[in-house]
Amino acid sequence: MLDIYALYNRPDDPEHFTDHYESVHAVLCRKIPGLREFVWGLTENEDDTFMVVRMTFDDEGSATSGMASPEGQAAIADSPNLRAKGVRSYRVTRR
Repeated sequence: MLDIYALYNRPDDPEHFTDHYESVHAVLCRKIPGLREFVWGLTENEDDTFMVVRMTFDDEGSATSGMASPEGQAAIADSPNLRAKGVRSYRVTRR
């Protein structure tokens, strides 16, 4: 299994970010081919991390092809609409 984690920095407008994520961005992400599980949540940390997302795929190949698909590209293209102040992503192969 391969997980892609995205850690979003705290936005200037958390309400806009969360509303857009729930109503548009998450809907696009759930359509990505090969996606096994999609979960996200808001952090309670005092640091800059606002949201953590995990997208699970069978392996690196299915993650790469899913993100390269039209559905994956639509999700990527929508990212600026979140008005995030940065995001860090990690690909993690489960052991």
